[in-house]
Amino acid sequence: MSHRRFVGALLTGSSLMVISAMVHAAPPAPDFVFYKVPFTKVDDGEIRAPGGRSFIVDGNNIYAAVVRHQFNTFAADQVTSTDGGVTWGAAHQMGIGSPRPISPLMFRLALSPDLRQPGKKLLHAIWIEAATGLLNYQYSHPGQGDWSVPITATGFLGKTQSSLVADSNSGVHVIDISVNNDAVIYSHTTVAGAAFSAPVTIATNVNNSVFALSALEIDAQNNLYLVVSAQPELKLLKKVSGSSTWQPFTITADGGNAVYSSPSLVVIDSTHLAVAYGYIPIVNGVESSPSELRFAYSNDAGLTWTRRTVQVDAQVSGHYLAMGLSTENGRQILTLASSTDLGHLSIFRTDDLFATSSLTSMTLPSDIPYIGVDGNGRTLLMVSGFNPSSTIFPNSAVYFLREYRP
Repeated sequence: MSHRRFVGALLTGSSLMVISAMVHAAPPAPDFVFYKVPFTKVDDGEIRAPGGRSFIVDGNNIYAAVVRHQFNTFAADQVTSTDGGVTWGAAHQMGIGSPRPISPLMFRLALSPDLRQPGKKLLHAIWIEAATGLLNYQYSHPGQGDWSVPITATGFLGKTQSSLVADSNSGVHVIDISVNNDAVIYSHTTVAGAAFSAPVTIATNVNNSVFALSALEIDAQNNLYLVVSAQPELKLLKKVSGSSTWQPFTITADGGNAVYSSPSLVVIDSTHLAVAYGYIPIVNGVESSPSELRFAYSNDAGLTWTRRTVQVDAQVSGHYLAMGLSTENGRQILTLASSTDLGHLSIFRTDDLFATSSLTSMTLPSDIPYIGVDGNGRTLLMVSGFNPSSTIFPNSAVYFLREYRP
């Protein structure tokens, strides 16, 4: 393997400081570090904290959901970068809510074809109205700000685990945790702008945790996938396109003697699946140590799983995870970002399903990372130390991490 050198840029106000580093790597994954931007500024000069830190990558175009704070009012905005995250254009307001706070975890985006205008695309968004807690949906043409009138997803009270995908027919699919945090509910539209179906329960016995679900995922055939931490094991749920049934597959084999957190799912294709998750053993009915970062993969559409330990924690910690897939020189690369409640961000890369991996570590405020891959195969991350109770957003650092390739 050829070792590569990467440089990062730390942007602080109007000054630019260049840093470079060689990082340790276990073959055969590549070495890397990322650009770090402590907060995001858009063209109008206002500073914005990230919304759900959810962003969509389409070539070098990046569409991000953000939160704006002005005069004690919190707005859901969408911003666009056309150069891979280096600069950002003007914000387009999606929704506004008061009184504060609007949770920073409640905005999600998805991209689909626009069947009404062949060759164009639609950007879909869900966000939470602060005063009512209702889940709202809107769509627009990417970067144009022509957002539709909000549509309320009836039967949902917005939770921090809301997630959506859009299919090739421009229909949207939404999952959420139930009001009691013990079940998963699902709803969908047939096309953009249509009414949402009545929500149905697709999983029960969900761990009463704010990090019990992966993001909802979709493959090229419009099949849906979701990973759920439900007693007694971690499970994959799959809904075949055109079916109303969600089929469960058990991923772990710990006999109910573990707690799982923040699962992150990558659908490589309809046969090959990969999941990363936090693991805490239960001994004599009590959460024990050491906690671990674990990985599992299936080569038979979820029927059987191979499990591996990526890292054993020196201290018991919660893992907040994001995993993405890229291709480099004909190899498929999995990049796994793990932010812990101890304030560390670890970024692992592997091309052999974590038989070996490289590792870059950073000290960042603890928060949930979000991941994407641009048109040049560069890995992108967004993470922050945003505190939803903070009254001054600029003091809550936002990091947009962009892999550099010469």
